[in-house]
Amino acid sequence: MNIIKGYNVILGALCVIMLSSCGNHNRRSVAEADVQTWEVNFRNRSFGGNLPLRLSDIIDTVYQIPLEEKDCQIGIVKDVKHIRGLFYILHDNVLSVFDRNGHHLRDIGQRGRAANEYYLISFFDVHPVNGQVNLYDATARKIRRYSEDGIWQKNIDVKDVVRDMAVLDNGDYVFYTPDYMKGNRRGLWQTDSMGVFKRQWISIDDDFLYGGVYPRYFCRIDLHTLGLMGGEDRNEIYHITTDTVQALWCVSVDIKIPSSLKSRPILNFNNYPGKVYTKNNYLETKDIVYLVVSDMRHPRLVIYHKTDGILRVLKDDNDVIADMPVAVFGFSCNDALIGMKETGTEGYTIVVMNTK
Repeated sequence: MNIIKGYNVILGALCVIMLSSCGNHNRRSVAEADVQTWEVNFRNRSFGGNLPLRLSDIIDTVYQIPLEEKDCQIGIVKDVKHIRGLFYILHDNVLSVFDRNGHHLRDIGQRGRAANEYYLISFFDVHPVNGQVNLYDATARKIRRYSEDGIWQKNIDVKDVVRDMAVLDNGDYVFYTPDYMKGNRRGLWQTDSMGVFKRQWISIDDDFLYGGVYPRYFCRIDLHTLGLMGGEDRNEIYHITTDTVQALWCVSVDIKIPSSLKSRPILNFNNYPGKVYTKNNYLETKDIVYLVVSDMRHPRLVIYHKTDGILRVLKDDNDVIADMPVAVFGFSCNDALIGMKETGTEGYTIVVMNTK
């Protein structure tokens, strides 16, 4: 399984640079007791121990679900979530819902200009308790809320430009925007279920001005807990509940970004190989944390096994023993990594890899 080269493709598409280290910044009520530092090296040959990684060390079982596509043609897949026994697949500006047997149940909403329609789905989340589906319409700056059955309920205005959104188990929203836009809120903040501001959890200094193409920042770990991969201003990974935010891990990269690059927006990140780095493709389950760090030349795959506390930093395919029939995983939810496998004329298959 060409796991490293597969993520080179992802990294090429997600050239996001927002840089620095695990230093202090202005924030509110974020618990930071016992934050563990993960060393990621590009300039020396120390890549950590416990290699090669056998996939059977972190993956327990694998099962495949062929999707029924006779009335739903799956296109380019942007996101997949598995919540309350249903699979939600965002593809080609359509959110399709499938049951655990791969049967297509419905599409949520439709494109249009009416109040119950959307123009562009940037991302979505599902209320983990009642199944309400929340689509973020970037063009309108609104959250379009639907029932689990796909019936439109309400539109929620969002004043600020947001890069990712998630729903807490009490119905509150959390938003994350790392890049600087004059007059726009940055960092991590929380609103109630009607979009009314409640609190700013994490702030970002105004002299940190990076922006670009944006990865997913939130992962759903369980019914009550979200994970957040923070921007490169602090490089911390957080756990979020309705009334707490805790920093658990910090990624320390052996690249010191020149002040001249940190003090202004940069879009042509590929022009600075070895001088900058980016974090992408953050996945987290109850058992593992997974992310990719790149210096714009080489990726490093970071896998932390919570069960035994082992950190592995992989540099190429020689560091992996593919002793299980897995797919390249691009998504996660609760206790599983999730991949989408195209099976030629038969369409797509969901591959669910339960972690251990």
